[in-house]
Amino acid sequence: MEALRCQVTELEQKLAGEAEPEIVLQAEACKALQISDRTLQRHRQHWLEGVHWWREGISDLPLYNLPLIRDGQRQGFDSPAHLRVCEVWAKQQPSNQISHQKKKGR
Repeated sequence: MEALRCQVTELEQKLAGEAEPEIVLQAEACKALQISDRTLQRHRQHWLEGVHWWREGISDLPLYNLPLIRDGQRQGFDSPAHLRVCEVWAKQQPSNQISHQKKKGR
């Protein structure tokens, strides 16, 4: 159990140190993960949309978050440790940051 906590802490620190995760297109994801396009599409059905992958832009092509996908492969996508890493990643995204700016009075 202690080894698992160390791995989670390590991954949290790694994710916290990255300005942006390694986000790639489908072809790059297939190459990095050493799987076919079809296998990637099958896996995508079980991954969290908006965390492991999402669609963006006019082309609507799927983008893949390689660090979180690799973490899920190592720890299991449904494991509490992996889900915690996903939560940490999501909280770090600019769209989830709370603005602490004070409103100016009249």
